[in-house]
Parts: sequence; C-alpha cells; structure tokens
Amino acid sequence: MTYTAEQKRAHIYEVQNALYEVRRSGQPLPELIPDGIYGAETTETVRRYQTLRRLPPTGTVDQTTWDTLTAEYYRIFGKRGQPMRIVPYLSGPLALTSGVVSPGVGMAQIMLWALSAHYENIKPVPLTMKLDDATFEQLHTVQRISNLPERNVLDNATWDALTALFNATAAL
Repeated sequence: MTYTAEQKRAHIYEVQNALYEVRRSGQPLPELIPDGIYGAETTETVRRYQTLRRLPPTGTVDQTTWDTLTAEYYRIFGKRGQPMRIVPYLSGPLALTSGVVSPGVGMAQIMLWALSAHYENIKPVPLTMKLDDATFEQLHTVQRISNLPERNVLDNATWDALTALFNATAAL
C-alpha cells in the first residue's frame, strides 16, 4: 500500500498537535500552529524539542523522537484528567454538494450539533452522513456568522469556519 500525501499530512498534523500541547503544558518551545505542513517552523520546533529531551537535534521526527513525544503527550492529558480531544480535519480541496454521503458530512453534522449548545441560531441536525437541506440550512448560518457567501456547498472555507467555531467552543 502506498503512503499517500493525505496520510503524510495527517501524520505531520499529529506531530504538530503533540508539540503544540507540550508547549501549552509549559515547555519552552516555539509557538507552532498545526497545519499539516512540515516546514521551517515545524523543523525548528522539533529540533528544540529534541534538544530539551537530550535527543540528537536533527529537526526530523525519528522513532525515538516520536516515542518520546507521544509518551509526553499522553502523560500531559493524563495529568489534566481530561479525555484527549479531536480536531476535525479533512484533507484536500472540498466541494461537497447536495446528496453527498460521507464521513466528513457526518463530522460536520456532529460539529453543528455540538455548536447548537452554544449558539441559539445554530440548530442540531440529524446524523445522516448525507449533505441534505437541514444540514445546508445550518451551514448557511455558519457561513453568515463567518462572513462567507451562503452557498450550497461544503467547501474549504465553510469547513474551516465550522471547525474554528467548534474548536473555540470545545473547551466550554
């Protein structure tokens, strides 16, 4: 089986998220916003993490770095007494239209349901995994809140606006 670009980006995002949480726990690491791209900021943050943990500072995540980082990440969440959070992520350009059935639509419906507890103008929708009229009606609300044009498409901008609202309220 071939290692796809989507899988690679998801793995990079996972590393970045772990580094982000280690920094939030008080470790002196550069600020790194997870984006799934292994660029200069990620390389430098990995290098700094390796230096702090007395690992060879290569800036590359080898097995030892991965094992050390994930062990610390899980230890952080154990101390918090909270379950690990998820950050919804779909890779690639999105242009989902009416009638599409997919796990991504189900994730959007779950986020809308969760947001309905915090926003009076967002209503929960049934979990059908299908991009239907009820889901579009609530996505239009997200689009309005986010100053996006109301369109009957679940595109990258709408997905990003939805997940930003969801992530901002997840701790409430």
